[in-house]
Amino acid sequence: MIDSTNAFMLLSLLSMATILMIFGMKYFSAAKQSRKAFDTDGINQDLKDKLATLQEDMASVKKQVTGIEKVLKEIE
Repeated sequence: MIDSTNAFMLLSLLSMATILMIFGMKYFSAAKQSRKAFDTDGINQDLKDKLATLQEDMASVKKQVTGIEKVLKEIE
């Protein structure tokens, strides 16, 4: 009777350990995907900021070129 009790306890512990390992793997997988998505969003935000700065610079250059064109037309 003692042997069957030990076997039952061992099987119960192994089953619980297996269940905990499965949920642990699912948790770490979800955390890794979330972290990867967060990093990607951060990179995308940086690119958006750089693009906005570049567009502002281009608008400034366009304004300056327009001014130069006006001056050149006046000189002609």
